[in-house]
Amino acid sequence: MKLQKAAMFGLDARIALAIFGALSVISGAALYSAIQQAKVTSWVVKLQEISKAIEAYYLDTGVLPSVSQVNTSVMDITQLIENSDNVEGWQGPYISYDIVARDDGTNVPRLQADIGCSLPVTAPVKTGHTIIQLRKFSSSIVTGKFDYRIHIQCLKPDLAKAVALAFNGDETLTTDYKYKARFLTNGSEHYQLYLNVLIK
Repeated sequence: MKLQKAAMFGLDARIALAIFGALSVISGAALYSAIQQAKVTSWVVKLQEISKAIEAYYLDTGVLPSVSQVNTSVMDITQLIENSDNVEGWQGPYISYDIVARDDGTNVPRLQADIGCSLPVTAPVKTGHTIIQLRKFSSSIVTGKFDYRIHIQCLKPDLAKAVALAFNGDETLTTDYKYKARFLTNGSEHYQLYLNVLIK
């Protein structure tokens, strides 16, 4: 009888361990999923805030940030933080990010965001930091007009896809700018993300 009870106890213990093991796997997966969703939400909020900041700058000043001296497809996003051009009506700062490079004739103006990028970078960008720019492109729809996009450099592929999906419900790699957000490969480990900024 004692032997039978011991055997039953052993079986019960193994069942309990199996259940706890399964629960820990499920909990681990749920935790990972929650962490990933938190990262997506964080980037969606960041991009919404930057987009609103650009619109607020435009509403206050009647102009957009100036074009970079170095690259005419890049606009001086640092003007959302400091009024380096002494633009009339400026009521910023409109956002709070670290400025990684100013438009000094040598560097393209950029802001610094989250860590998590392992691409090699050159000064003044800090290793491990994702970069934010404001870009200007000739419109693919209306001749003589321009499209303005927030450009995020160096996101993990799954994160870039999930953020694009959150904005437009489609994670297709496409050159069709009817999508509010799109992402491009930047090597196998990192993607670039573009978000259209609609200024009326």
